[in-house]
Amino acid sequence: MTNTVIYRNPQITLSLTEEDRKKCSQVRVKVFVDELGYPPTLETLDTKDAIGTLWLATCEAIADGSTVPVGTIRLLRYQHDDNVGVLTRLAVLSNARGLRLGQKLVTALEQGAKSQGMTAIMIEAVQEKRGFYESLGYIVEENDMETYIKDGTPHFKLWKRNL
Repeated sequence: MTNTVIYRNPQITLSLTEEDRKKCSQVRVKVFVDELGYPPTLETLDTKDAIGTLWLATCEAIADGSTVPVGTIRLLRYQHDDNVGVLTRLAVLSNARGLRLGQKLVTALEQGAKSQGMTAIMIEAVQEKRGFYESLGYIVEENDMETYIKDGTPHFKLWKRNL
């Protein structure tokens, strides 16, 4: 079975409006709740969009030319060090994967973190995403080798220092 391309012209933009932030939330619900089976409260109880910086990935739908939200990512400040950013809520719709949107969203976040004076990024990731983040230069540091449960799933920390 081959994947049919249904999107083109991917764009990554900073989410500056309430409408864009709602689109980010809608993408996260589709990915985390509908696709991955996390409880809806994962999104409905999350209030950190108000203090974070968000980016939205959109594409043109080949079928009708409409602009469709297909991905998102969020940057927060690390509670223990303002010079460290935390990459959270990276999500790309399953039918938009293969367009390198995850990589493009991480790059946008890293550039945004630098512009906010951050020098490092930390991610709390699930095991199956480790290879993706390592391919982008993130590493599991020696003191972060242990996994821990977050949102009911084993996670671990990855870092990218010296942005």
